[in-house]
Amino acid sequence: MGKLWGLCWFFWGAKPLYFQHSARKRGLGYIRTEIIPIFAELKFPREMYLTTEVKKQFFSEHGGSETNTGSSEAQIALFSHRINHLTEHLKRNRKDFGTQRSLIALVGKRRKLLNYLTKTDITRYRAIVAKLGLRK
Repeated sequence: MGKLWGLCWFFWGAKPLYFQHSARKRGLGYIRTEIIPIFAELKFPREMYLTTEVKKQFFSEHGGSETNTGSSEAQIALFSHRINHLTEHLKRNRKDFGTQRSLIALVGKRRKLLNYLTKTDITRYRAIVAKLGLRK
């Protein structure tokens, strides 16, 4: 039973729904071993949504070249991609408050960069807003 309990701990990342003693009280018995591979398939492997190739593509499209990573347009495009990804994640996981906080921080960073572009060069601002399809 110790090995099974350790596997459940590993695959779920936390304690199962019922502790061992409360499962006995409720008459549920122990966790069935045939459901463990299902959780392993759901959790592993994780694919990255923001690879270096995707970043290079954003920087070449919006920043002018792959090495121009600091331009405001490239940063705004990258932030917009991350914001869209986190928004989709939060639609599926409504109670993920850490992600919600990071999403709000990303929106604030993008807003600051957009404000900077409006002050420095309004044509670049209008171009990036039209290109990315932002509301403003």
